[in-house]
Order: sequence, then C-alpha cells, then structure tokens
Amino acid sequence: MSFANIESNLAALMAVDVSDRATEYGRLLNEALEIGMSAGEFLVCSKSSN
Repeated sequence: MSFANIESNLAALMAVDVSDRATEYGRLLNEALEIGMSAGEFLVCSKSSN
C-alpha cells in the first residue's frame, strides 16, 4: 500500500467524520427548534386562557 493510497483513505475517513458531525448537528438543531416551537405554543395557549 502506497503513502498516496493511505493519504487518500485518511481523507475519505475524515470526510465521513465531518459528514456525520454535520448530520448530528442538524438533528440537534432541528430538535432544539421543535422544543422552542412547542414552548412558544404552550406560552401562547397559557396566555390566551388567562
């Protein structure tokens, strides 16, 4: 196995890692937005029932 091949494989693994982190970040951001929207709906409903 040549050094160039190892370097290429390492670059591919790093790209997969970055992609996985971006996917996880997107999932967490989506979850945070959903929580925020639910909290906002709760506050609006609470305010309108008073």
